[in-house]
Parts: sequence; structure tokens; C-alpha cells
Amino acid sequence: ASCSFPLLVFAYYRTLGLRGLLLFFVNTSVTSVYYFTMALMNHNSDNTLNVRKRNAARDWGEAQIASCADWAVQRKFLPSIVYLWLNYHCVHHLFPLTDFSHHRAIQKILMETCVDHGVEYEAGNFFDIYIEMVRSFSSPRSLWLEINAYNGS
Repeated sequence: ASCSFPLLVFAYYRTLGLRGLLLFFVNTSVTSVYYFTMALMNHNSDNTLNVRKRNAARDWGEAQIASCADWAVQRKFLPSIVYLWLNYHCVHHLFPLTDFSHHRAIQKILMETCVDHGVEYEAGNFFDIYIEMVRSFSSPRSLWLEINAYNGS
């Protein structure tokens, strides 16, 4: 895997010359910014920035759910490629080794379980969460607050 990047750069250069290098740079840059934006949305919505709520989590699972947001819930596997499958981020936090093709089914069970146990599960609108993320950069909301990864109670 570590040698594939130089080989890919070489293939672009060998096939298209300097235009290939420019194309590779633009492609990699745009894809990286797109992915990073999606990842920031998962962890910078209003709900996920509520440190007191996260610290009050009753267990590790609830802390994971409090620390991330999902959008486009129950969207099928192939259409979720638009979001790079990051619309199932809570499922990823709870079951990191599970194949993406199972995330939709797990998300349905997760949403039902959250209702059964009184856990707030954020499943918002893509654009609303995007706006919350952008707003979150203007002023920090949890300065000087201690964040517990899991309080263990």
C-alpha cells in the first residue's frame, strides 16, 4: 500500500506528462478536502460539541453516540458514496471493523435501541450539520472544560 502512491503519480506522469501531474494534484486535493469536510461534520455539529452531555454519558457506547452526528440516515449503500459512507459515522464508532454494506441495517437497530434506552441520537439534515460545523469554527464552545473520553460510571 505504501508504494502505490508513487506508482500512481508515475502512471499519471507517464501517461499525460506534466498535465498528468497537475491532474493528479487537483484530483487528490479536491478529494482530500471533500473527505475532511465530511469527517469534520461528523464531530463538529452543535450536538456533538456539547461537552457536558458527552461527559454525562452512562457508558462507552452512549459516549460514542454523543460524540458524532449522522445525516442521510437509512440511505442505501450505493447512494451513500456521495457522503463517502460517513453518513453512518455512529455505526463506525461502535463497530469500526464492520463492512460498510452492513451499516444501514446496524443503523436501524441503533436508532431503535437509542429510543428504547432514552439516548439522543443525532440524525440531522446534511446542510444543517454543515452550517453547524462552519459556525463551530468561529468560536470555541468548550474552552477550559475537561472532556472525558468515557467517564466510567
